[in-house]
Amino acid sequence: MGGAADRAPDGAEAGFLSALQRNSLRITLRLADEAFQDVMRLLDEAPYEGALHGMADDLTPGQKAAIAEEVRQAREIIRWLRARFALDPEVHDKSRLILGKVIPAWAVVMEGRARALRGYGSVAPGLAEALDPSIERLGKALTRIETLARTGRNRSQPGREGEA
Repeated sequence: MGGAADRAPDGAEAGFLSALQRNSLRITLRLADEAFQDVMRLLDEAPYEGALHGMADDLTPGQKAAIAEEVRQAREIIRWLRARFALDPEVHDKSRLILGKVIPAWAVVMEGRARALRGYGSVAPGLAEALDPSIERLGKALTRIETLARTGRNRSQPGREGEA
């Protein structure tokens, strides 16, 4: 990294940041780290076909290796900055991550009902009867997943505030 940056980080520069600045920097670096983690998952993930989406692997092995190396180096910079500025990591509960996916998905799915499609043109007679029951079932599945994520949380993790 060059010059003074070559010394081992010890958190000494933490005093350079106010609490709000520290939080902003932590969030910025967390978002970058999450993006890098997603890139690595995509590099490792096999091509697939979902019901209405899929992923094809159009990268050469050389491209994959080069991307992985760039990610490795970038994540090393993030780790170094974390230590240099004494940034505490965030740990997200899996249940919260699931909730962050299913709650907005429910809202989007509910917009798939026939009455919401009127904004795109006249709705054919019988569309609501043909479409809405399945949309409602999808919405209920998302609601059940939400309920499970909220109530099925592991309460036995030690050190969690307010939990045993």
